Amino acid sequence: MHLRGAAGLLFAPVWLLAQSIEITLDRSGAVYGCGEPAAFTVRAVGADGQPVRSGALNVALSNFGAQALTNAAFDLARANPVICSGVLREPGFLKCVASAKIGTNACRTVYGAAY
Repeated sequence: MHLRGAAGLLFAPVWLLAQSIEITLDRSGAVYGCGEPAAFTVRAVGADGQPVRSGALNVALSNFGAQALTNAAFDLARANPVICSGVLREPGFLKCVASAKIGTNACRTVYGAAY
């Protein structure tokens, strides 16, 4: 049984998503006390798992939408990975949203720290 046309459509999106954004925190438990800074390391990687050296990366930090804390744009040719820090002074969640445009592909990742 051949699925010539359908198989191409099914596998094309997987190949397009081969690039991704990895986000880690400077603390493995991702739990911080109010007033403590949290540092997010954001890295755009290619299908081979290596850092991407061209394209644009945007990183935004917020307290889950109600208040924008940081919004920064980076040139992946100059910096990859990048570190963005933020802090919450009261209990909640610090959300990091990273999006990248790598060639014609776009990807997005969300990560958070608990306070």
